[in-house]
Amino acid sequence: FPVTNSVGATTGNTLTFTTTTPLPAVTTTNASYVTAYTASLNGYVTPNGIDTSVYFEWGDRSDLLALSSSNQPIGNGTNSLLNWASIGSLAPDSTYFFRIVAVTTNSSPTNKTYGATLSFKTDLDLMA
Repeated sequence: FPVTNSVGATTGNTLTFTTTTPLPAVTTTNASYVTAYTASLNGYVTPNGIDTSVYFEWGDRSDLLALSSSNQPIGNGTNSLLNWASIGSLAPDSTYFFRIVAVTTNSSPTNKTYGATLSFKTDLDLMA
């Protein structure tokens, strides 16, 4: 590609580049409907035009979210979508940690985008 100015003319190198589609945007939001034994985990995901599925990770340690909800496909749209998962078999008066995870399903390798880790505390079991 020749370029000319008042000093003269020169030809530069031809470079190539590849554009990428942005990964899904994820936001973990507060748990809701918390009881002594159950809770609803919540978060938003914007797929950004990529086929995406969503699940939640949780556990009783912030550094080890060993449990997960089922993976739910949410499509490839561009709007932010509210996602939730109801979990049970929790211990009363206990603190749990959780985050939302978006998984791109049409890329290789599969990419995961993690939301922030939040926490909630289950209620006391007043009937015990």
